[in-house]
Order: sequence, then C-alpha cells, then structure tokens
Amino acid sequence: MDEPLYLKIYQSLKQDIENGVYKPGDQVPTEGGLADLFHVSKITSKRALNMLAEEGLLSRQKGRGTFVSHKTSTPAVSNFAKASSFSGDFLPRIGLIYPEMNGHFGLETVTAIADACHGKAHLFFALSHDDQKREEEAILSMSSAPVDGLIVFPGTSQFLNPRLLQMVIDKYPLVLIDQNIQIIQQTSVGTDNALAVSQGLSYISSQGHKNVGILLPTIDNSVLQERCDAVFQYSAITGFPLKQELWLKDLGHSSEIVSEESIDRIALHLTEHPEITALFAFQYPLAVAADQAARRIGRTTGKDLSILCFDSPLPLFGRPQFTHLHQDEAAIGEKAVELLLELISHPVQAPQNVKIPAKLVEGESFFTL
Repeated sequence: MDEPLYLKIYQSLKQDIENGVYKPGDQVPTEGGLADLFHVSKITSKRALNMLAEEGLLSRQKGRGTFVSHKTSTPAVSNFAKASSFSGDFLPRIGLIYPEMNGHFGLETVTAIADACHGKAHLFFALSHDDQKREEEAILSMSSAPVDGLIVFPGTSQFLNPRLLQMVIDKYPLVLIDQNIQIIQQTSVGTDNALAVSQGLSYISSQGHKNVGILLPTIDNSVLQERCDAVFQYSAITGFPLKQELWLKDLGHSSEIVSEESIDRIALHLTEHPEITALFAFQYPLAVAADQAARRIGRTTGKDLSILCFDSPLPLFGRPQFTHLHQDEAAIGEKAVELLLELISHPVQAPQNVKIPAKLVEGESFFTL
C-alpha cells in the first residue's frame, strides 16, 4: 500500500525546513497552495500542516498564514513515527458513516466494507441514526481525527447534508452509497434502480398482472426518485399499462416505521380499487404494511393479491415471505472500499458512478393470473 498523501506532504515540507528552503519566520504555502501542488484535498494538506505545527516546526497564525517557527527542534517522537506506529505499514484510515442497520438492508453492506478493509485500511465507524445533525457531527469528527477518506450512506432527508457537498467541492476522498448529489458529479456506488424496476415490472407482467398498484413513501431522496422515474421509462419503452390512479403515494417518509394510518390508507385503497391484483412496494416496510392491510379486508397475499418489493429478510430455510429485488450489498460494500482507496491514492481522477444490478428473488407473495 502506498504511503498516505498527507505523510508525503508532511515529509516534503519537513525536509524543506530542515534543508533551509524555508527559514525561521518564512511563510510556507497555504492549505490551498499545497492542495494544488500535491493534487490533494485541502483537508489532506491541512492535516500535514497540523502535524508539523504539533511538532513545533510551524506556527499557524489565524488570518495571517503558516510560518516556520524560530524554534525548530524536532520532538523525540515525531508525528511521522506516531503515524508509522499506528498503521504499521501506512495503511490509510477510512471512516464509514451509516444511517441505520436492519434485517432487510444495511448489515450486509457494513460487513462487506469491514471485510474489504481487512489488511488494506483501518476502519472507523459511526452510526448517524438517520439524523442529519448527528451525520454532520460524525463527518466533522472523522475529518478532524483525521481519516484519509470517507464512505457515507447519507440519511434519508430531502436535502443532502451541505457538509458532504462542500467535501465534493474540496475534492476530499469521498464515496457515497446509494445516493447522489444531483447538482455536482461525485463518486458513488449503489443499486441500478432503473434496471431493478424494469426487472420487477417484467416479472409482474410475466405473471399476467395488468392492474398494478405502486406503493411509495414520500419521495425524499434520489433513490426513490430514480425508482419512480424508472416506472415511466419502462412503460414508455414496453407499453406496459401505467395506471396512476392505482398508485398510492406519500405513505410516510422513507426513514419512518410504517404507521397504522398508512396501513389503513392501503386497506382503503385496495377496497376502492378491487381490480388491483399486484402491488409493487418501493420499500420493504411498505410490503409488510400492504400484507397487513390485505388481511384486514379479507384478501390473502399470494392467493388473490401479489406483492413485490425491494429487499426482504432472507430466511434460513425455504423461500422468503416476499418476492423481492435483492440489492447486492456485498458488491456495493466491496466496490465502495475499492473506489475510496483509488481516490486516496490517486485523487485527481474523474468521479465514478457505479451501478450494481439487483437480483429478483421469488418468495411466497405471488400468484399467477
């Protein structure tokens, strides 16, 4: 593994100071100047300057700049030695910030990331609990710790954390999972939602269903928007009947547990539209709610109502409860680490937006017309 970039900057500046290139009282390049010179983010160059300041070689003066100290004796144990001792072989430090983990999505991704880091990077982990303030606190804490790069699964908010946007602008090594910043290119990895929706609707059609209801939470993130757009794209390409009067929208925010009110709304919707024979739930909790709603009005999932969803807990034996589109969390986690290590080693490269195919898994929730 290559030496971390902040250590290269640290060693280069320290050598210049020791060789008299920069004399006591001289101003050294700014964070921005070093970032441009070494093709790194400002956070990386700031880390190198802070290490030299901690050793007493530099004096950082707010509003003025960074200057070579008049007393430039090196401490007994340098920050370079500390970093070497910590990492053993200069393994980079990766921070992972995740909103939550549950039985149908999340745990496998985190496990894959941890496994992919083994022997390649040190991993630091924080849960944001799907709270944007806690997410920002984790970002600030890890970037000042500091880590060499971040993998972030943004929380389900209508607006992406502005701190992440600033990191993209600053070219900080950052990989987003399952979300995109619409206004600027950045490196991300997630499920190919357009392909997954196409797979799902093709399966529904192959089972003879034409009157399909779609269950959607409030569209509050890019993933849900991609899935929604993909339905229209599939209909336009294939001619699949798009009956929006059979859709049921705004069934709570995507981060919320499905409420009794949502179950009641689904039950009422099925009652008002008895022609519906299949439901496509954009999230697993909505499939659970639909199953409960069907029971309340005397319908049976897998007998006279089919349900398809994204994700579903896989049982130890037999088929899962719901036919679903299984997102390849292992591939997503492994690719996230691969992309971030590339960014840490070679920060000047075009952003990559990697899409991982989902797999349709048949469960007990479907019947053929």
